[in-house]
Amino acid sequence: MVFLSAMIYKGKLFRKKSNKSIDEENIAKLDLKGYNFVPLDIKYLNHFYLKNLCILDLSNNSINSEGAFYLSRGKFSSLEKLNLNNDKIGDEGLNHIANGFFISLYSLYLSYNNISSKGIKYLIKAGFTNNLILLSLSGNPEIGDNGIKYMKEHDGWRKLTTLNLYYTGLTDISLDYIAESSMPKLKKFNIQLI
Repeated sequence: MVFLSAMIYKGKLFRKKSNKSIDEENIAKLDLKGYNFVPLDIKYLNHFYLKNLCILDLSNNSINSEGAFYLSRGKFSSLEKLNLNNDKIGDEGLNHIANGFFISLYSLYLSYNNISSKGIKYLIKAGFTNNLILLSLSGNPEIGDNGIKYMKEHDGWRKLTTLNLYYTGLTDISLDYIAESSMPKLKKFNIQLI
């Protein structure tokens, strides 16, 4: 398997700092953070045959909800870790991700994405929540106590061990919601209350 930093240029995937094209079928990890990606770049990403891709880091781009739509239409059945931190996907983008075909996903990073409690409603409908071990939602102050209440009402968190909720607009009531939720394996719980 190939682990690399790469870039997309004119619809082709290249090794970072090289003009050598690569065999996309053998890529296991793709690091595309901070490349100023826009939605069209994500659309191009779907043209590649990335059947062994396990880790995809798209953090610190501007893919927004349209890019999240294209990502959700990709064939990423082997994807285990998806990093979308600081990508401005918002609630609609999270809705697209929740409806994507991410059957192997166990780590999801969604920090600093303008997600509110409405986005959490979308997330809990995703089939992959049953597999999640790590969920990072930090930096989304509109999630608030209502978002955590929606999480509490969902019973698909049985494998979750790490939950990051810094700067999500929570009060003491969210602690009760977490305590009452179906998260029996939760070991790391990072929170900041307002």
